[in-house]
Amino acid sequence: MPAFPPFRPDAGELLSGEVSDVFITVGGYGPRPSLQAAPGAVALPAAPRGAFGTFLPDGTFLGFAATASSLYKIDADWDFTSLGGTLNLPSDEDQAFTAFGVFLLISNTSSGMKGYNMDSPAGLGAVAGAPAARYLFNANNQVVALGNGSALPSRLLVSAFGDHTNWSTKGASKQDLNDGGAFTGGGDLGGGIAIIAQDRALRRMTFGNAGGGALFRLDKIAEDVGCVHPRAQAIYNGIFYCLHTDGFWKTAGGAPINIGAGKVNEWFLKRCTDLKKVSASVDPKNTIIRWRYPAAGDGSSATVFNSYLDYNWVADEFVPGIEPSSAFFRMGTPAQTLDTLAALGPLNNWSQFPIGSAFFQGGNYRLAGLDAAYRVAFFEGPNAAATLETPTQGDGRSNLVSWCEPITDDGAVTVRLGVKERMADQFTWSDPAVGINAKGLAQLRGRGRYDRIRLIHAAGASWTKDVGVEGIVRS
Repeated sequence: MPAFPPFRPDAGELLSGEVSDVFITVGGYGPRPSLQAAPGAVALPAAPRGAFGTFLPDGTFLGFAATASSLYKIDADWDFTSLGGTLNLPSDEDQAFTAFGVFLLISNTSSGMKGYNMDSPAGLGAVAGAPAARYLFNANNQVVALGNGSALPSRLLVSAFGDHTNWSTKGASKQDLNDGGAFTGGGDLGGGIAIIAQDRALRRMTFGNAGGGALFRLDKIAEDVGCVHPRAQAIYNGIFYCLHTDGFWKTAGGAPINIGAGKVNEWFLKRCTDLKKVSASVDPKNTIIRWRYPAAGDGSSATVFNSYLDYNWVADEFVPGIEPSSAFFRMGTPAQTLDTLAALGPLNNWSQFPIGSAFFQGGNYRLAGLDAAYRVAFFEGPNAAATLETPTQGDGRSNLVSWCEPITDDGAVTVRLGVKERMADQFTWSDPAVGINAKGLAQLRGRGRYDRIRLIHAAGASWTKDVGVEGIVRS
């Protein structure tokens, strides 16, 4: 039976089929929910330039989004409230975010670092003496700032212990790491280890027992492997994922591994003409890193990208897809009650989410984003339209293909046959697509030396698994 193999376009069409807008499941593929705007969501006033979510010590979730000039808090009714202050975000950069205790810290290389007390809100204010960092994270009860303005892109600064306002004493330090280029991200891996990414290097930052009185030790773990931009990286469960100029990498603090080699790197680099536009987010529920990007010819605009690529870290495989969006980020929500649902307005505003949806349960992080209209949205809408294809098949003889049996539980699936005479040719696809009969068979008609079979699931279709295609009749 020709099963649907992993998506590995770099391996060639005889080994890889095409898949789109699905999740990897045990023994096959399943549907992916579409991006659905939250009930009554209101648009961010301008295009997003960074978003962030965090929990306070009492379990309250808070979400934030930035534009080029302002910072906003995401309200319980999915509107946005300005936190005051004026930002001056450089072109093609995102606001950097981190949570340090009850403080939200944001920074960029132009308007510097600002703080907001999330527990006792008193507006957004500048952090005196702090660097104008390109990227921020916290580790070892200290704030790690990467870069200081446009003049010092490779300066590393660390705050005092437990104090984001002190950058000169009580454990604060600074040093320049010029050999790897500008800083492009990093984060805490846990266990006293952090990762620092530059244009052309990855370094391990180890806290404690560094020797010589130092508070941390730096070890270069990769030469000529780095990250293209701070937004093109993500960390989850002690593993750092990033996009370099030659493809996708990961590290847990040791020698990095090229996870896209022989699979998708060449395919992706041809599709994405500006790697600095790529952004990464984590979907812990579905064990994926989702890379959002504009692809050549996919209709993306300057602010709304239409393509994404999922990396499933359990299966160690990739799946591409289409979903118009203006941002992806991890987000949690408060649990909903009858009173809060009533505040969302008419039933039609919120009933598109299934009763078992995490939207109503609240709590843990999950993948969210801003849709094409800049509204808060969750990947919990109807199943997205999906396609799956077998690899190219053929034995060198011209064959008439007449029947096949898709192994799927979607009774409304439709099927198309692609045929060609030479490997160098493009496939000619049967039109229109045909359905399956009461026995689960699809009647096809096409002749060629090579063929492919494509299954098509309509948007909103109800199904759970595709395995492959059986019973192909060739004569």
